[in-house]
Amino acid sequence: PEVRLDARTAEGEPERYLRERGRGTRPLAANPELARLAERFEVLQHGCTHERVAGRYEFDRHDAADAARRLERGRARLREAGLEPVAFAAPQDLYTPASFREAARRYPAIVNGRFWPRWLPLRSRLGGARRAFGARLLRHAGEPDLADPAGLVDALGRGPTIWVFHHWRFFDAAGRAKARPLAALHRLAERLAEARDVEVVRVADLL
Repeated sequence: PEVRLDARTAEGEPERYLRERGRGTRPLAANPELARLAERFEVLQHGCTHERVAGRYEFDRHDAADAARRLERGRARLREAGLEPVAFAAPQDLYTPASFREAARRYPAIVNGRFWPRWLPLRSRLGGARRAFGARLLRHAGEPDLADPAGLVDALGRGPTIWVFHHWRFFDAAGRAKARPLAALHRLAERLAEARDVEVVRVADLL
C-alpha cells in the first residue's frame, strides 16, 4: 500500500516490482491509474512497505505494536486510494505469533503460501475450513507454470485454490506487454470459464 522505493530482497537485490527507485515511500494513491484499475478487483493488503527491518521482513518480527502500526497504516493507504481490503498477506508469507495475532484482529481472512507454523492454534470446522485467532486461513498455491493451462485446471482438487501472478511475468520494465505469457494467461481464464466443475469465487465468498 505504501511501498518503499529502495526495498530489497533477502539477497540484497532491488525488488523486481519497483518501477521507480529512490528514497522514501510511495503510497498507492499516488498512482491514480493503478488505483482505478484495482477498483475492478477484490483487494487484499500485502504488508505495508515491503521493507526489511534489521534484516527481517516487516511482519517477521516479534513486535506487536509495530505490526499493528503497519497494518493500520497500510489499510489507511488502501482506503485513501478508494479500496477496501478484505484479507491480509504478509510479504514472503512470514509471520511471528505477535504479527499474526494483530493481522487476525483486523482481517477475517489471512492468506499464506507456506505451511502453517506449529505455533498457530489451528481449528478445523465442517467443510475443511481452518481458522486461527478467529481468522479464516487460506493457502495460496504460489505462481503456476502457464505452459499447460488446461492441465492446471484439470489438476484442481477440492477446496479453494489461490494462484499468485506477478506483473513482471506479463510486462517488461518499461511496461510493455509480453505477448506469449499474456496469451497463456488468457487461455487459463478461458479454460476456467469452460470447466463445469470449477467455480471462480471471491475471497469474501469463502468467509
